[in-house]
Amino acid sequence: MPDSFFCLGASHFCKSAELGFLKVNYLLKLVITSDFITQSKPLGGRTPQTPRWGRGAVTEPLH
Repeated sequence: MPDSFFCLGASHFCKSAELGFLKVNYLLKLVITSDFITQSKPLGGRTPQTPRWGRGAVTEPLH
């Protein structure tokens, strides 16, 4: 992304926007990782249909 082009006149805004983007990126990674762990846990020895993790039975195919 050409950040420097956009941020020439507003370095303060650029810094805060960059921080916000990093935070969102980090949160997204966290959610995706925990979601992946939650979905793969029932596959470890148990049948995927067992509603153990608060999501009900696994009816959608895993991506």
